[in-house]
Amino acid sequence: QEAEHQNEWLDKELQQGQENRRFTAVFSHIPPFINDPEESSGYFPLSKEVRLDILARLAEGDVSHWFCGHYHRNAEGTFKSSNGKQIEVITSGAVGGNIETDPAGD
Repeated sequence: QEAEHQNEWLDKELQQGQENRRFTAVFSHIPPFINDPEESSGYFPLSKEVRLDILARLAEGDVSHWFCGHYHRNAEGTFKSSNGKQIEVITSGAVGGNIETDPAGD
């Protein structure tokens, strides 16, 4: 029920002033995905079911970029909705540097 309430809030926010905005960006700690919207659920990204729903809502609301962290490395990817709208997802590592998990490099 809480998720339903949050989805209603998000939809309302995305609709307000939509015609007067130059662009809309989203910021969050957890990324929707690391490189590919269709990738598996895991520790770093949102679960696939949640991510695809939110990305579709954001694309419909003309969001162009989603900036996030949590992954502790730099990554990027693009979500393309069924009606051709795109969201660029940019994941940024920590300011001091990436946390590497592979001694040979990620």
